[in-house]
Order: sequence, then structure tokens, then C-alpha cells
Amino acid sequence: MKCEYLLNPKIQKNMKTFKIISVALIALVLSLNTFGQSASEVINKNIPIKYFGIDFSKSKGVLLGCSSREMVNKYFQSINELIARETKKYDIGGTFNKTDVDYDLDIVKKSNATLDTNSFQVTSVKSITPLDETSISNIIKSYDLTGKTGVGLVFIAESLDKVGLLATYHMVFFSMPDGKIIINTKVKGKPKGFGMRNFWAYSLYDALKFDVAYKVKSERTK
Repeated sequence: MKCEYLLNPKIQKNMKTFKIISVALIALVLSLNTFGQSASEVINKNIPIKYFGIDFSKSKGVLLGCSSREMVNKYFQSINELIARETKKYDIGGTFNKTDVDYDLDIVKKSNATLDTNSFQVTSVKSITPLDETSISNIIKSYDLTGKTGVGLVFIAESLDKVGLLATYHMVFFSMPDGKIIINTKVKGKPKGFGMRNFWAYSLYDALKFDVAYKVKSERTK
């Protein structure tokens, strides 16, 4: 009876199907665990990161009081340069407990130049469609990461709302050179200061000090 059971074609077929499903489930679980560990390592371990700046290419501005073309040609780059220059104030390393932070603004400079100035400015934040995971992924995929390795960090701007005094960003960590997203979370900061550059640069300072710091602390205490 035992031999007949093992040789039954129908039983053997079912067993093969079960094995295939089991292997697939194990692979899925392992991939999820790997992703979770990678995200945890980025937050909890002192690994080097490359900071690319703020990508405004898919953002919207609400009654900014400045032309779209001027934002692209002048302020986006000057905001990023200010943040990269004043590292003690805009403390990327301290926020994430990293002693090795490399700054590379060239990629977002090229990306920001692609912003559609005809549709950038809107009159209400209600008319802004939030950036979804696919949109964020496509932005990262557009970066030329050839020759780059390790972990990258970029803040992808979703909205600059002067009426509501709020900037909304996606904080994105990704692996290089494949551009695989490790962490993607939305953070917000309040703008402040004189002049367009200082006003919106401060919003990242505020986001780092409060919203980002809170989320990093929450991840570390899990």
C-alpha cells in the first residue's frame, strides 16, 4: 500500500505543486526580510551615504510669488547649494547618525531642469495629486547612477505651499547603482526666512529637525 501511494501519479503531481508553492513562499519571505533588514541598517548603522539634494522635478508650487522659470533657473539649485554648504545647520549626518556623508548635486540639478514650468504653479494645494510609489520609483530610475555604489538619499519635493506655509517631501533612501528603493516616507517642514532661497531651504531644516528626527527615533526604538 505504501509503494502504491508513492507511485500514484495524481499524488506525485500534487506533491510537486505543493513544493513549488512552498519554494515560492519561502523566496517571498526572504525577500521581505532582506528589505526590512536593509531599511533597518540604513537607519541604525553608521554606514556611508551619498546625499543628492532636493529633487523638485515633479513638484507643484502654490502661489509662490515667483515665476516658474525663475524657480528652475535660479532658486532650486541655490537652495541645494545652500544646504550642501551649511552642513552644520542642515545636519544630514547628525540626523541619521552618519559620520560619512558625501554630497553630489549634479543628478538633481539635471532632474530639476526637466520640470514642466507650464504646470508647476497652482492656486490651491487641493489641486495637487500626491506622488505615489510608482512616481517616486520612476524618478529614481531616471538617475544615471553608473559607477556609484552604496546608499543614496534624496528628498523628492511634492509641494511648496506658500499659502499653507508647508513643504512636503518624500525622503527616499535607495541602493546604487540599481536604484532600488530602501525607504520612502513622506515628511513635511515649515518654510521661514527672507528671500525665496532661504525661505524654502528652511523647510528642509524644519523637516530634518522635527518630522524626520521623530521618524528616525521611532525606527530605532522598534
